[in-house]
Amino acid sequence: MAEWRTIQERMKKIKKLIIFVLLLVMAFLFRETIFRAVISYQVVGQRTNYKITNEKLLQIIDNKKIKDTTNVTEIIKTALSITADELNFTFTQAAVNPNALIDTKSANCIGYSAFCAAVCNLLLQQHESTKMWVAMQQIGQIYCFGVNIHPYFKSAFFKDHDFVIVKNTVTGTTIAVDAAVYDYFGIKYLVLRK
Repeated sequence: MAEWRTIQERMKKIKKLIIFVLLLVMAFLFRETIFRAVISYQVVGQRTNYKITNEKLLQIIDNKKIKDTTNVTEIIKTALSITADELNFTFTQAAVNPNALIDTKSANCIGYSAFCAAVCNLLLQQHESTKMWVAMQQIGQIYCFGVNIHPYFKSAFFKDHDFVIVKNTVTGTTIAVDAAVYDYFGIKYLVLRK
């Protein structure tokens, strides 16, 4: 009888473990949908864009092949990919100019966004069909379930967060991305608050 209870207890533990693993797998598979349902960004300012002049960075961009150069989302994905490949996140102060970041490799959210916007703008300008689009580095606030999370942090590092908006200058359509979030979680697109 005691042996039967031990088997039942083990089966319950295995069942709980399987459910836990399945929940983790589901969260991973649907992380972008979950992220966009929970997290939103609000623009509170804009930074100046950089122009890429560093030959090393220009070469890296030229070597990257884009599948469909008429599709702005493919260009954005390429800019995010290049940014993730070339930079490493740091919480410390770091350079923000993409021309310097290609050598230092360490960037916080400001550097990630400056780098991504600069790469995206170069790619957009290189392809005729996407010249009406422009990437702009934004200063923002992050909301979780509709609540601004920034007042809950004491550090000046968390007073705001930079991200990128890619905007069609003719239609006004916008696509928002966060290069640092993409690098660590693979999440491409953001939800903007009105």
